[in-house]
Amino acid sequence: KMRNLTTLIFLCFTAFHLNAQKTGDLFDASYVHDIRFTFEQKNWMEQLDSLRINGDNMLLGKVIIDGTTYDKVGITYAQTQTYLTAGKRNPWYIKLNYIDKKQNHQGYKAFTISQALRDPSMVREVLGYEMARKYMPAPLANHVNLTVNGENRGVHVNVEAINEDFLQKNFQNTEGVFLDYKYNCSESK
Repeated sequence: KMRNLTTLIFLCFTAFHLNAQKTGDLFDASYVHDIRFTFEQKNWMEQLDSLRINGDNMLLGKVIIDGTTYDKVGITYAQTQTYLTAGKRNPWYIKLNYIDKKQNHQGYKAFTISQALRDPSMVREVLGYEMARKYMPAPLANHVNLTVNGENRGVHVNVEAINEDFLQKNFQNTEGVFLDYKYNCSESK
């Protein structure tokens, strides 16, 4: 019963914030942003599964963030352990500047959308990063309502990409060893 009550409260909170005016930062946690993906390929799920399993490439798609449209965006399933083949709530990695290197949304070139699979409250990740930022550099995070090819996939967690932009913002430097989310070690420029 407590789980149902928590879910009901969260859904009411989400519905209220989905109707709020969306003019703030992409990671403003005071409301739920609206993000929509559109793929032209009929078999886009199979292509994304194949890319996730066999390579590091991305599928081109269109992304609409709070009404602002971005074409030729790189989209793939994120490299996490919560990925499931043909899963409807897989984690996503979005690279707005995949083709057009200048394309960004409010200065953000990439972000990850997590499904918070092991968190029925949908708040642990956002609150965890918020607490961590009080003591060390940590990514920004908030909630988004995700729609893929017209199908509403529900509320997800939006997390700032840990990339060279993150390093520059937090350390004013992008040089040195960088351990990425796939646990690969690489040398920055």
